[in-house]
Amino acid sequence: MGNGISKRRCDMFKNSFKLGKQIYIKRAMLAAIYTLLFVLITGCGKDKEEVPDQAGKEPAKNAIQDFSSEYFAGVSFTKSGWGEFYDCLNVTVIICTNHEVLINMPTKLDGQEVIESGTIKTLTLTDEQYSNIENGIDRQKLAELDPESDNDVMDGSSSYIYLYDKDQNVIICGGYMPTNEDFIRMRKVIMDNIPIDEITEAREAQIEKLRNADYSEEDDDDEGFDDDTKNDMASDGDSTSDDETAGSAELLYQGHASLRITTSEGKVIYVDPFMGDGYDEAADLILITHAHKDHTAMELISERNEDCSIITYSEALSQGSYQSFDLGYVKIEATAAYNSNHAKEECVGYILTFTDGVSVYISGDTSLTTEMTELSSKEIDYAFFCCDGVYNMDVNEATECAKLVNAKHSIPYHMVPSDSGKGFDENVAAQFDGPGKTILQPGDILELSK
Repeated sequence: MGNGISKRRCDMFKNSFKLGKQIYIKRAMLAAIYTLLFVLITGCGKDKEEVPDQAGKEPAKNAIQDFSSEYFAGVSFTKSGWGEFYDCLNVTVIICTNHEVLINMPTKLDGQEVIESGTIKTLTLTDEQYSNIENGIDRQKLAELDPESDNDVMDGSSSYIYLYDKDQNVIICGGYMPTNEDFIRMRKVIMDNIPIDEITEAREAQIEKLRNADYSEEDDDDEGFDDDTKNDMASDGDSTSDDETAGSAELLYQGHASLRITTSEGKVIYVDPFMGDGYDEAADLILITHAHKDHTAMELISERNEDCSIITYSEALSQGSYQSFDLGYVKIEATAAYNSNHAKEECVGYILTFTDGVSVYISGDTSLTTEMTELSSKEIDYAFFCCDGVYNMDVNEATECAKLVNAKHSIPYHMVPSDSGKGFDENVAAQFDGPGKTILQPGDILELSK
């Protein structure tokens, strides 16, 4: 497929990427531009005439009569965490009607950030995978969804499905944290049937290759120093490493299920934004346990750093497997969270482990699960347990769960339903009796230490 890619189109892809970085175009527009250019430089195995630039157009209701015969659909999703390097950009794939899957691949690193992404990797779906996608996606219905209307999608940058008309023009459907049930269902069909593990392995191998190339260049730069100078440089590096990692992470309890954590490196992590204060610090990572409105108030976060990673249940639970992510300053492990009000495939909890080894378990919306019996072996330092007793387990069941997990510090949260308007309930907190019981009220700051 690469033989048909012209140098001009490759250069156009790279230049557009750099321009987007310079002027901070909203990620949603970037994702759309990448996807359009992605189509232009690949052609699913065929050279194409120049395609008019339609990236960023809003879906026109009932406008699509004939969809592309070559590109069935595309999707973007966040997949971060490969050793010390991670891709701060969304992975974009295009599903072709010939059962091929096209994946954008990184081409250049800068520190821990992928700053260029433009080559193409091709994988192949099984007949069953393609059939599941083809039968599960109603393209006309997707085209008619309005991303700006209430109750369809919330403003943001991660969850998209791309459609293509007969002229290969891109139609964007979606946004961050979609609430439209049809969109959620269809996006899940795609995510469940594309080869996530193969995509991850391919991109990991490419990043490792780029990283090794960077290290080789650094080694060349050392050639002008003698051995004594190199040893002195190494000693100097060792002497400052303790200072650089000194200090502990701090956790701000904002109320309900909302947390803000600042790591010892100064990275800011938000979990299930919805209630309270303290959203004025720029986000480096946003974690969402599930799509209910009392966990997805993204608009409260006033600023996101350029390399902000966003992980939702869609990325954390992929093809029935709970995923892990390593961002360097924190490792994230998704865990089971479910009950009669929260489908197992649409809700997760998280275990965060920081560079000093301190770990925090966030239950998400759940009741007692069989998987909780496995958590005690992880020797968790801090554990948060929901206990509203309406949509999730009550405080007595939460206490039993806390005993199963057996963390050093057990903390009740999500104590009342969100429609109560309360972010904390003293009576519920008083009844909680887990190991190392710790009570946090909204606004309290907890230093996370061993």
